[in-house]
Amino acid sequence: DQPRSRGLGDVYKRQGQGDTTLIANNAEQREYYLPDSSLIILNAGTNVSFDPKRWAEERSIALEGEAFFSVQKGSKFTVQTSRGTVEVLGTSFNVNTHDGRFDVACYTGRVKVEGQGKVEGSDILTAGKRVSLDRSTLVMQADTFSLSKNGWFQGNIEFETAPLTDVFAEIERQFDVQITAPQDKISEEIYTGFLMRENLDSTLQVVCWPKGLEWKKVGEKKVVIDYQ
Repeated sequence: DQPRSRGLGDVYKRQGQGDTTLIANNAEQREYYLPDSSLIILNAGTNVSFDPKRWAEERSIALEGEAFFSVQKGSKFTVQTSRGTVEVLGTSFNVNTHDGRFDVACYTGRVKVEGQGKVEGSDILTAGKRVSLDRSTLVMQADTFSLSKNGWFQGNIEFETAPLTDVFAEIERQFDVQITAPQDKISEEIYTGFLMRENLDSTLQVVCWPKGLEWKKVGEKKVVIDYQ
């Protein structure tokens, strides 16, 4: 079976391989149904690949970027990333590997996480629990989150004490722009807040103004940010 898409993201065959690759380009979010009717929602700047001919025997998918999965019950379902592996039977969860991250959040069911770093506490996540890779120590840190809050796949992109560089990278993906900012000055800046996907100007205002930053557009695809 071919994956069904609710969007217009690209689907293509990798040259020389039997894998199907699903893509959400920058400024896109795409939904697909996999051969077993499991749902996958790709965030901007994300791709996944799998072998449809082997899907009935091995539900395995490779991820680069961020995706939300709602998995139909059945055999083991594996998400492979460069930072670690997530295994489930039937559940819904989110995996984010953008910018060197390896963040896994469980929404329903149970999720097993195997990463390059040590997982603090149990490597089995239940609903409302998540783990995030500390990119400096490579330790997987566990905590909880509110299931009542909408996730990015429900139109709500929030950050909690996130590096400002991660926030700018997310803006680049969501709006398909290139941001130039003084990395040496903003590397220690932390941001807590949200993004407004409907409007780039409003998003830049919300993010930059509290930090004393000003921004200007240079052409259609470039934004220059610096301190006031």
